[in-house]
Formats: sequence, C-alpha cells, structure tokens
Amino acid sequence: MKKMILTGASILALSIAAPAYAQSTSDVDQTGNANAATVGQTGFNDSDIDQDGDNNAATVTQETIGAFAANGNTATVDQDGTFNTASVDQDNDTPGTTANSVTINQTGDGASLLEANVADASQSGSGNTTTITQGIAALNTGNSNSATTGQTGENNTISVLQRNDAATANISQSGESNTSNSFQGRPSGGPTIDQTLNVTQTGTENFSTAEQRGSSNFAAVVQDGERNSSIISQPGFDNDIGDPLGLASVGINQIGDDNASTVTQSANFGLVSVDQIGNNLTSFVTQTGRANNAVADVDQSGSFNTSTILQDGPTPANGGPANGMTANVTQSGSDNESDISQTNTLGAPPTSGNLAEVNQSGSGNFSEIDQDGHENEADVTQSGSLADSFIVQTGNNNSATVNQSGHGDLSNVDQIGNGNIASVTQGM
Repeated sequence: MKKMILTGASILALSIAAPAYAQSTSDVDQTGNANAATVGQTGFNDSDIDQDGDNNAATVTQETIGAFAANGNTATVDQDGTFNTASVDQDNDTPGTTANSVTINQTGDGASLLEANVADASQSGSGNTTTITQGIAALNTGNSNSATTGQTGENNTISVLQRNDAATANISQSGESNTSNSFQGRPSGGPTIDQTLNVTQTGTENFSTAEQRGSSNFAAVVQDGERNSSIISQPGFDNDIGDPLGLASVGINQIGDDNASTVTQSANFGLVSVDQIGNNLTSFVTQTGRANNAVADVDQSGSFNTSTILQDGPTPANGGPANGMTANVTQSGSDNESDISQTNTLGAPPTSGNLAEVNQSGSGNFSEIDQDGHENEADVTQSGSLADSFIVQTGNNNSATVNQSGHGDLSNVDQIGNGNIASVTQGM
C-alpha cells in the first residue's frame, strides 16, 4: 500500500498500490496553496481527487480483500473553492461483489473555516453507492453545509444535494437495497439557511426521499423493516417533522413492513409527527397556506390502517387566516380509515383553533371530519367494527362528539352556524 499527502500548486500525482495488492490507482490534481490529499488503498481500488482553491482537504481510504473482490472500490472527490473537506472510507466484504462508489463534489467560497463544506462517506459491503453534491448552482451558494453518510450491507444508495447555507444531512443505512435521496435548498432565487435532515434506515428495500426548500426546516426519519417508504416535501419555512429540541425528535418512525408516510408542508411553522408500527400502514399529512402553525400527530399500529390529514390556512383575501389547527389520529387494529380536513374561509379571528381527534380500534371503521371556521372541535372514538362516522361543521365554536362501540354503527353529524353541540353514543 502506498500513501500520499500532496500540497502545493498544480500538482498531478499517480499512485499505484504496492505489488502485493496490485492495480490500486490514485490520481490527484491540486491547484492553489496549502491543499492536502491523503489516499490509502489496498488492492484493485481507484481514487481520483481534483481540488482547486486554497486549504481543501480530502482523505480516501479503501480496502478490498479476496482476489481484489471483483475489482474493488471507486471514490471520486472534486472540490472547488476554499476550506472544503471530504473524507471517504470504503471496505468491500466480498458477497455479491461489485465496486462501492463514492462521488463527492463540493463548490463553495467560504470566507472562514466556519463556512467550509464538510462531507463524510463511509461504506462497508458491496454494491453501495453514495453521491454528495454541495454548492453553488445558480448562486444559491453552499457554504457551511455538512453531509455525513454511512452504509453497511449491499446495494444501498444515498444521494445528497445541498444548494444552500448551513444545511446538515445525516444519513445512515444498513441492510440491502435501501435508498435515500435528499435535496436541501432552493432550485432558484436567493439562498436559504439552516435546514436539517436525519435519516436512519435498517432492513431491506426501504425508501426515503426528502426535499426541504425553505429556511429552518427540520426532518427526522427512522425506518426499520422491509419496503417502508417515506416522502417529505417542505417548501415552507420553519416547519418541523419531529421536534428538533424535544425528546421525541423523530418525526417519521416506521417499524414493520410495507408502511408508507407522505408529509407535505408548504405553509410555515408546522409540526408533524408520524409513528407507524405494524404492516401496511399508510399516512398522508398535508399542511398548506400561510403561517398556519398547524400540528398533526398520527399514531398507527396493526395492519392496513390509513390516515389522511389536510390542514389549509388560506390568506385573508381568501377568508383566512386559519392559524393554530390541530389534528390527532390514533388507530390500532386493521382496515381502519381516518380522513380529516380543516380550514377557515370565514375570516377573523386570526387564530382559528380548530381541533380534530380520532381514535379507532377494531376493524373496518371509517371516520371523516370536515371543519371550516374557527374554534370548532370534533372528537371521534370507534372501538367496534365496520362503523362509519361523518362530521361536517361550518361556522364557529361548534362541537361534535361521536362514540361508537358496536358493529356496523353509523353516525352523521352536519352542523352549520355557531355554538352548536352534538353528541352521539352508539354500541352494545
């Protein structure tokens, strides 16, 4: 093994590993002052580092064992700007054997060490791929970003693209054929700042994709099992999927098989928590409008349960605002479905305060809640089987409570006006 540390201007170096591990290749090209590249390879690896600027640093360590493990690892690092840093560590444990591949491309012009891009990729196993790109497209910049990834197992894929400032992405995958894609920043316009994404996936064929465009967004995803799917889109500002400051920091937690969660927050100051433990559980949360301060909490266990939440905060010109809406859904059992829609198109006050709560256990139950106005409350509890509940409230300060515990119960509450109260109790 041959190890190189290169500094200086316009350096082109070719490194071939020691004969005992033959066919390792390293190509380093640096332009500027005080650049540093460290490459360590063992057996049939390939590394290419190209740095242009000042004080860039790249460290690559690769190792393959056993007849060079079907032609080893590949790592490419390309950095342009100043104070960039990249570290790649790969290991090939042979099963399945195709080359691991890490590509890191960072472009930035940080004015200080605090504005450096940092990328770290570590892979153990075979067939894993990591791609990290940070910087400038359309001058959305890319300073002070940090991306940390880790993969163990086979055929896992991670893609990180950060086109903003002060973004952080932490992605970890273990198992087989897991995929995580992330994009943080605006595709056009001025830069956004302070976005955080944490993703941990364990198992087989789990899928996570996250897009955060607005500033100060936070998302945390944990998936354990097989074929779980998480889709996140946050074009708004100051939205959280999970609580970055609280004990329950994970926003989407899925344990089991074939669970799916989709969260879209285009409004501002929203908070979402989704916890699904079981199989074939599905959750959709959409929070739109302006600064609606909406809260959505979904807790599902069992199998084949579905929850849909839509909370819209229109502008005053469209009847809003609709601040402070809350939707809570708890479902256990099987084949239960909850559908909640809340808004305010009736004008003042500035805080609508609508509340919808659904608690369903048993099997085959269905609940639908539609509320338009402010200070409306709907509470549904169904513990039997094949029960249906429909609540529609239009106006202000209305209240509806439904409790059904039998088989095939049906409740329909429709209230228009202000200060109406309805209570339904059915069952055996």
